[in-house]
Formats: sequence, C-alpha cells, structure tokens
Amino acid sequence: MGGDRETHRTDRRVFRNGRLTLSRCLVYLGASGDEEESVKLLKGRRWLLDYDPRISVNARLMLRLFGMGEGARQEEVVETFKPLLSPEFWPALLMLAGRLHKDEALRRCEQLPKPEVCVDAVEAATGDQEAVGRLKLEIEWEVSVASLLLDKVDGKTLVEVLAPKYPSVQLAFTLLAAVEGRANAVRLHGLWGSARTREPLLRQLSHAVYENCGDINSEGCRLALLKLYYYHV
Repeated sequence: MGGDRETHRTDRRVFRNGRLTLSRCLVYLGASGDEEESVKLLKGRRWLLDYDPRISVNARLMLRLFGMGEGARQEEVVETFKPLLSPEFWPALLMLAGRLHKDEALRRCEQLPKPEVCVDAVEAATGDQEAVGRLKLEIEWEVSVASLLLDKVDGKTLVEVLAPKYPSVQLAFTLLAAVEGRANAVRLHGLWGSARTREPLLRQLSHAVYENCGDINSEGCRLALLKLYYYHV
C-alpha cells in the first residue's frame, strides 16, 4: 500500500512537470514567432495542458498576447482562479463575466463577512463613482504613487486588481488586461503587485511591467510580461 501511494505521488509529480514543461515550451515558441509549431503543439497536447486549468489559462493568455490561439475569456479566468480570489470580490467579478445580474450580485454580498466591501466592488464595476473612489483610496493607502494612474482606470480594473490574494493570480488578470488592450490596467497590476510582495525578484519584475507597459505592443512590455510569466511557472 505504501509503495502504491508513493508511486501515485511520483506519477502526479511527473504529470505536473509535463504540463509545466509544455506551457513553457508553448510560450517560448510564441515569443519566438513560431506560430506554426506553437499551434501544432497546442492542438496536439491541449488535453495535457488542460489537466491544470490554471497553467492552461496563463499559457493561453500569454500565447494570445503574441497573436496566437484564442486566449481565455474573463469568465474562464474568474472561474479558474475563484478559490484564490477574495470572496468579497466574487459577486462583482461574476457580474463582469456575465454570470450574474447586478441585483443578484448585491444579494450575494449580504451573505459575506464584509458586505460593504462587496457592495463597493459591485457598484464600482457598474460605474458608480463614489464606490470607485473608495476602491481607489484603498490602493492609494498602500501605494501613494498610484494616484495619477488611478485617474486613468475604471471600476472593472480596480476590482480585478484588488481581488487576487496571490501573485500568481494577479498574473492571470494582468495578462487578461494585456490581451484586452488595457495598458493602464496592466501597469496598475504591475505597480500593485510590486508593492504587495516582499520577494525582491518578484518586486522587480512586477515593477518592470508598470514601467514598460504604457504601450502593450512594445517590445519592452512584452518582455516584461514574459519574464513575469516565467517567474511564476
């Protein structure tokens, strides 16, 4: 029995390593401009990549950034990373993804430990400027230099920036914003991420996204996002 369990654990590690290697290879091919080989590999090995939806989503978003594949839509990103998001932001994110109407989102807020935060997130996501202002203050409280950038983003971006509990989840929303062409959102993710981590390399890589992604299509921005992606995989 003990030997069977150890074999099972070993098989799982090998399988996970295979998915990680595949994702790294796919993104490398995409960054190198080898669309034919990248599409061929993704088509033939998509089943392996999808065994871990988190690895799959980030890899497909990264490929889409280089103009390959279909990427991932917001609904898939939210559903995939939901357990790693602050519950107070679930209703707003599900509403943004088209899964909830506003009234239902607000009713779900009432069931949470911090309903006022949840309500602000839902209201901000629908454009309420007072709620947007309160979310901006939450970011400014920790990152005072964010004030100029905050004037350029909407409630949707604020919700996506504040929702992730872990840097690896922040990456997914950063890549989603990049694929959607929202440069200021990408920069705010980078700035917030650099301020929230104590790990020196991650702080440096996140700050590079903030500094270089004024133009998402620039080589500097794509390189910064590529480095951040490889840090997490």
